[in-house]
Amino acid sequence: MESTFKRQYEKETLPDGAVKLTYKGSRVGSHHASAMMAVIGVYLFIAFWAWIFITLGVTLVLGSKNFGLSCLVGFAILVVVVYKLNKKLFIKTTTLVVRPDGIIFEQRGKTIFGGGEARLAFRDIADFGITTETSSGNGRYSESSYVYANAGGQKIPVTCHIKGALAEALLAEIHQVAV
Repeated sequence: MESTFKRQYEKETLPDGAVKLTYKGSRVGSHHASAMMAVIGVYLFIAFWAWIFITLGVTLVLGSKNFGLSCLVGFAILVVVVYKLNKKLFIKTTTLVVRPDGIIFEQRGKTIFGGGEARLAFRDIADFGITTETSSGNGRYSESSYVYANAGGQKIPVTCHIKGALAEALLAEIHQVAV
């Protein structure tokens, strides 16, 4: 029987025996999620003023007779910009390559856009695990997880912030190739 559920990650086997895992995660963890109401408030404040200026600009171009159309065009432009900005700032598509001798992943950086590619050999890794972060505030509860490698006396995050079930599935894929 074929399953009707779709995996939350894509798995591709490369010619050299490596497995490439592609998944969607979050640039921010649970510790930032409780502050999302403040972020949404700032978004709405900026969006309102951006809509006003866009509408005024479109009104100047189209003329004052088309004010209703100007409002609609300004709103459409604003929706597209906010959608793209939200996707860029909070949603992250990441790849993780598990080779027979090690793992290649996108390292977390000091900015929200990451720190570049990182490599870690299996001989340097003591074990893998999952860390789950929880946070509550402003009446909200959020939880995010990530897979880490224990190497050199430190926990090295291998994935970005993801849901717990996805972290378990990715960890199972890593163990399958590593053994």
